[in-house]
Amino acid sequence: KQWYQRRVRGLPGNPVSAMVTYKLFVLPALRILEGRDPQYSVLHIPLPSPRTLDPRPEYIRAVYSGDGKVVLTGGQCSSRLLSMRSANLLLSLPHRSDNQTELPAGTLVPALVIGAL
Repeated sequence: KQWYQRRVRGLPGNPVSAMVTYKLFVLPALRILEGRDPQYSVLHIPLPSPRTLDPRPEYIRAVYSGDGKVVLTGGQCSSRLLSMRSANLLLSLPHRSDNQTELPAGTLVPALVIGAL
């Protein structure tokens, strides 16, 4: 094939950003090519602590334990590789707006299941 007929995916340089981008875009595309369902299971989880919203939509790493508790995996900056190691959820937070700058603890947010619960 010619180079322009190939599908190419670029990933960000920070390790956690690359992993999250892979989980959100690349893995579903590969599943479609395999003829599988590309969707992740989604739960609606109470936010464990208040969060100031970012100007962009954000996915934060968390662990859902067997007793129903959700705990963030620590620092959420994109270079914190260990924060991804134990995560089995990506909590989806909306972007900041004029009407909403933070989410209080307990707010239900969509959570993509990315690992065994």
